[in-house]
Amino acid sequence: MINPCQKLEKLKVTYMQLNKLKYLLSILLIIGIVDEIYESYIYFSPKALVCPDTGIINCGTVLSSQYATIIGIPLAILGLTWVIVALVITLYSKLQKSFVPYLWMAFGALGVIYSITAQYLIGKICIYCTLLDGIIISSIVILYYILRNPNIESDK
Repeated sequence: MINPCQKLEKLKVTYMQLNKLKYLLSILLIIGIVDEIYESYIYFSPKALVCPDTGIINCGTVLSSQYATIIGIPLAILGLTWVIVALVITLYSKLQKSFVPYLWMAFGALGVIYSITAQYLIGKICIYCTLLDGIIISSIVILYYILRNPNIESDK
């Protein structure tokens, strides 16, 4: 039988692990913010693009395609919005106790599906888009784990 002190010690380890996951998630999302700021800049100033333009990797083709906007809004702006809101959700535990994170993860998953489908249809890969897709997928997995863990404490 486990005594109460052992249970408390196990809880502390879990809490520490969750804090490390929040820290990792925050770093990933900050990288995503930098990536999307650059992608937004590229969208409005295509000459600033630093990406191979030959072969299958061709950011210019992807970012200037018909799939680069949804109802007139550049995907880079939507991606930037997603990572900023995800960072806010990560940093404020009170938001984690609502439906908002789950809805936001669903939007992120739909965005990744759209991005991958668009790149497939275009026949080109944008390394910046693919980086964000990886960040969103990783963020969803980490955030889901944080939300499903009953040991998380609010803003310690």
